[in-house]
Amino acid sequence: SPGKCHVRMVFHDVRVHEATVSVLRPLALGRVDTITRDMATMAVEDETSTASIRAFEVICSFPDGISESELKVNCRGQNDRQQSSSDNESNIDAIWKYRTSTNSSLFNGTKFRFKNVQVHNASSPPMLNLGVTDYKSFLGTNCAPNWQQLDPSNMASPLGNAAIVETEDERVVLLKRSGNVGEAPHTVVMPGGHPEPEMVGIRTIDDWEKKQRNADS
Repeated sequence: SPGKCHVRMVFHDVRVHEATVSVLRPLALGRVDTITRDMATMAVEDETSTASIRAFEVICSFPDGISESELKVNCRGQNDRQQSSSDNESNIDAIWKYRTSTNSSLFNGTKFRFKNVQVHNASSPPMLNLGVTDYKSFLGTNCAPNWQQLDPSNMASPLGNAAIVETEDERVVLLKRSGNVGEAPHTVVMPGGHPEPEMVGIRTIDDWEKKQRNADS
């Protein structure tokens, strides 16, 4: 149902038998390549270094970790991306047309949209407020050349997850992205990705809108 979607948090500083879970928001929502670089740098920096973490707002953190059963999710249409001017909406279509014409590997798909997270106190479970967006809107807003002209409410801002994995011999696992991806190609990154609405039956924005209509009826 729209109020019960399974998602994953951003995992920060994951070690053997130890996991600190933090929710981070990039301070520059549209600088995707820079955000990706800063996250990878953060994975290998000394614990006392703050150069990369300054690129993010730490919304909340759970030093002892958090179980899936403790995480609450409010996934509603009111948390979706708000459309802006007709010119900006047309620009999303134009960017998608150009990007897919130059990269046949790209395809559209739904993503959970991160609006915010609520933590009332240390003993209460965190509540993720999510909507649904898609990859096309992500490339046309957060990754658009004019992203700084957009209000945060107009951005796709898909929910992502990433883990800093440190092995027993004190090495950190990093991956190198393909050149065929839609954002941050050829960059070194932490293991991660996006939770997929498709896993709860939301394959398209039309599927999501239908769920909203059924929930309201």
